[in-house]
Amino acid sequence: MLVLTLAIIIAAPLAILTALFVTEFLSRQIRNIIIFVIELLAGIPPVLFAVFGRETIGMLFVRAGASGPTNLLTARVILAFLALLTIFALSANAFLSVPKSYRFAALAMGASRTYTAFKVVKTAARTKIIGSVIFGMCRVIGEVTAMILLTGMAVQIPNLRQGFWSFLFSPIATLATQIGIELPEHVASLHRSALFDLGLILLMMVSILNIIILTTYKIQRQKEQGKHLIRRWKRKHSQRASNSLAEGSNSTWLTDKDFLMLINKKIKTNYYNKTINYCRIFWMILTCLLTLSFSAWIILNIIINGFAAISYLAQFDSSAFIGYYELPPLIISTFMLIFTGTFLSIPIDIITAIYLSEYARKNSRLVVLIQFSTDALVATPSIVFAIFGYVVLVVGLGLGHNFWSVGLMFFIMTLPIIIRVVEHALHDVPQEYRDAVLTLGTSKIGMVCKVVLPNAKGGIITGIIFAISKIITETASVLIILTSSPFIPTSFNDIGTTLTVKVWSYK
Repeated sequence: MLVLTLAIIIAAPLAILTALFVTEFLSRQIRNIIIFVIELLAGIPPVLFAVFGRETIGMLFVRAGASGPTNLLTARVILAFLALLTIFALSANAFLSVPKSYRFAALAMGASRTYTAFKVVKTAARTKIIGSVIFGMCRVIGEVTAMILLTGMAVQIPNLRQGFWSFLFSPIATLATQIGIELPEHVASLHRSALFDLGLILLMMVSILNIIILTTYKIQRQKEQGKHLIRRWKRKHSQRASNSLAEGSNSTWLTDKDFLMLINKKIKTNYYNKTINYCRIFWMILTCLLTLSFSAWIILNIIINGFAAISYLAQFDSSAFIGYYELPPLIISTFMLIFTGTFLSIPIDIITAIYLSEYARKNSRLVVLIQFSTDALVATPSIVFAIFGYVVLVVGLGLGHNFWSVGLMFFIMTLPIIIRVVEHALHDVPQEYRDAVLTLGTSKIGMVCKVVLPNAKGGIITGIIFAISKIITETASVLIILTSSPFIPTSFNDIGTTLTVKVWSYK
């Protein structure tokens, strides 16, 4: 909870203000480039961020007085950046989904661009912003590999009695790190049961956050329905009041004193609004520069160190690295993992999304149950899926440590991601397209295959890419289910080592 709180305090305001500035004040070309870079960083394995944090950020803290590079403050900075990437991506999509008519209406009434961004766009996307922050919190809670490398793995509560900096520089351990570091060991049944209880606590925490998201969405929908009824009632009665006023009221003129008071009040209000707008712009620019600077620092650090490592390894005989740094086993294992994780999930998830979007009765109990389950699975930490895979697939069903076991685990892990992304893409297809095709006599299945799916292909591809990115970047789950091997796997019944697991093994 301490790491979660400290990370979200940094990540949430930075991500929201940066997303608001990028979507509302920058040109389309620059906005697309920045969003592409942030989404690219979101697809990088967390273990690389952890290595960067320990070797770069952690060493800076050592110079500042920390006993070692792994501590609470280092973990807070890196996890805040990981949460920032998630919150930024979801918040940017939320701001872009706000109808342009809202902006045009506010600007037409004399509102400034800054006021429109903060009071109209941000308010309209408030519910989705809350959801993005909670999803960022779920990512912090469930992070395993980065936390193992950054926290120092000391099961203790940081003490403020030794000073504020000692408190920030103290090593810690979290629920996810304890499971990830101890579950691969063949421990006694009592120890294993304790680890499963930690997984249950993690699942309960994420479920509570997911219930908060759904409750927030429901309250917002009820408010929107209530506001719609109130606006309609006001419109009806204001028209009656204006008619009666026009019939029987006498107009009155303002005196010179009243007119001067109104002018002075207007001038003071304008000065105040301009000052507030300048402050908002300053904070948005500052947060955007901080986010982009830190992102550029990480990208350049990875590129420079990567080329330096290639130059260093080129000095040695390649035969000395056979079995240790050889790439073919790592690349082949990674592609085999992608295949086993997606060959079932892609068709099943797309069919499920089509059913929910085109055939299911809206707000029925079955639809609500499926949506709640998918939302809960999206926010569930990956280490919980690893516990499921180890207990049910490896031990319970006797599948053993191989690509089929880890592929079935990733089938369940990527299922909610593809379903939710594809479902949103199908909902974005205009209803007029469906009505026009059905009017011409086309069947519903023909309408779905010939009109809806082609127009939603961008969202479908995005969901598939997100699923593949999830598979590639996972480390702890793959290490627990697939274990590790330096040899090229000859079948899906073998074990293997992926690229991210290899980076983790040489941490």
